[in-house]
Amino acid sequence: MANEVTVVDVDRPDRKARRANGKSDPVDAHASATAVLSGRANGWPKTRNGIVEAIRSLRVVRRSAIKARTQTFNQSAAPSSSPSPQK
Repeated sequence: MANEVTVVDVDRPDRKARRANGKSDPVDAHASATAVLSGRANGWPKTRNGIVEAIRSLRVVRRSAIKARTQTFNQSAAPSSSPSPQK
């Protein structure tokens, strides 16, 4: 049995209001809850599909490939730790 939960995307508060009330997680949580209950925050959360998600996935794969290439290069360029054979 699944319960339905409504998710609302809340923008961060403007800087002036945040500075006036302080910068802390409890204060931000209270401001977010107040915005949702008052109806000021009525945004929908982003979906994980479409062109933006496809581009994000490609960037993750590219970043991983670059990291692997760099590690391979660093290993091949590093001097080996085994002693050279003597004649």
